Amino acid sequence: MSECESGRLHVATGSHGSSPRCSLFIYCNLTRRYRVTDCIPAHCAAVVTSDTRHKFRRDNEDLEIRISGIPVRGVEIDSRTGCVHYRSAIDIVAIKFNCCQTYYSCFYCHQAETGHPAQTWSHSEFEEKAILCGACGTELTIRQYLECRAICPMCGAAFNPRCELHYPLYFEP
Repeated sequence: MSECESGRLHVATGSHGSSPRCSLFIYCNLTRRYRVTDCIPAHCAAVVTSDTRHKFRRDNEDLEIRISGIPVRGVEIDSRTGCVHYRSAIDIVAIKFNCCQTYYSCFYCHQAETGHPAQTWSHSEFEEKAILCGACGTELTIRQYLECRAICPMCGAAFNPRCELHYPLYFEP
């Protein structure tokens, strides 16, 4: 650990893939919640790395919401499926993970909460409803989503076009 100019501690936990924020968790004694972070305030206690993340759970208030009655999970999830990892006005899509048949805001939220690796959807499963629009609550098939050009075909809400960069995390190429 090393201390930065703000008096916070930094923890090196090895390779984090493309995002250092995706697998470093702290438990904050003031808010009594686990948070994804890259530096640790002095009032926080336990450090949890990706090896032990599945042993810890947070309060459901920031972990699960319902859209059109469908549960969606995520870290610090908002009412339109934005999360701590992706929270712009156009980050409004939740994806059902094939491995657990559960909607999550993003790959990193799935990784943070579950103790299993994500499984991609195969081409033969592209007619499955596995995408949820956070604006209107419509479930889309994977094919509808991949062909919609970042616009919900039901309500016209804009989706983040940069999500296309993450398709290999969710869908068979």
